[in-house]
Amino acid sequence: MLTLEEGTHWSPPVLLLLPLSPQPLIPENYDICNSNNSSNKEEDEYNFRKKSGLFCIIAGIEHTGTTMASSLEMNAPDLYGAFELGLLLSETPGGFRSVEPPVFYAGITAPVTNYWWGLNNSHREELLEAKCHAEQYNLLRKYSPIYEVHNSSWIVDKTPRYYQQLYSIMQRTPKVPVIITQKDDESVFRSLGKRGVSKGNITQYLALFNHELELSQKHFPERLFIMNQTAFTEDPDAVMVDLFKFLGLRWDTSYLTNDAFNQKGDLLG
Repeated sequence: MLTLEEGTHWSPPVLLLLPLSPQPLIPENYDICNSNNSSNKEEDEYNFRKKSGLFCIIAGIEHTGTTMASSLEMNAPDLYGAFELGLLLSETPGGFRSVEPPVFYAGITAPVTNYWWGLNNSHREELLEAKCHAEQYNLLRKYSPIYEVHNSSWIVDKTPRYYQQLYSIMQRTPKVPVIITQKDDESVFRSLGKRGVSKGNITQYLALFNHELELSQKHFPERLFIMNQTAFTEDPDAVMVDLFKFLGLRWDTSYLTNDAFNQKGDLLG
């Protein structure tokens, strides 16, 4: 059974009722970026998750199981997202325009029928003009057709490349839990090598992954869950029980069929 790092104790990053409560949009007259809305700064940071509507982040070296992890998680009620997002690859909202590769910027306006976000150009510009990431996410929920259909859903941000800036991203998203998918080094070399990635680049990816993960584990151990693909292959139910417990959710074995997730997609075409 997969557990957290030895010596750490599991505790849910946020206490949630089951099933998840609908996440309302923040009122327009509320300064979503002002950390002084609450008299208790720690409490206000805790509310980044509510202000943004961001339920969790999923990251990992490409082809280590991020898509599988996100689809299994989104079988749960009131959780949904698109293929990838990438908002947090820029330290500021306006910098998202220049994020590499350009597929992230383009994906915001690609249609939901292609499993992207479906914003129009003017709404994308509004995201770029946001004052902070929490406001960006809230605007995404306001404008994406995904959340017109699934209007009570929280955002699941699955962006594998976040692993390259993991520590910085966790600093900018207080209290948001992060799922990291991981394969052994040999499997990563084999998987990426088949896709034409050089051994030198794979070595660099792994070094950066391990550096960012070690730094993040040191500072945010209670917010990290490492989903090891070997453990998942051997006992998927056990791993998913632990993962859902980490998120404050209840796992249902039927989610392994992805039927509930697929039904959500059917509603979007």
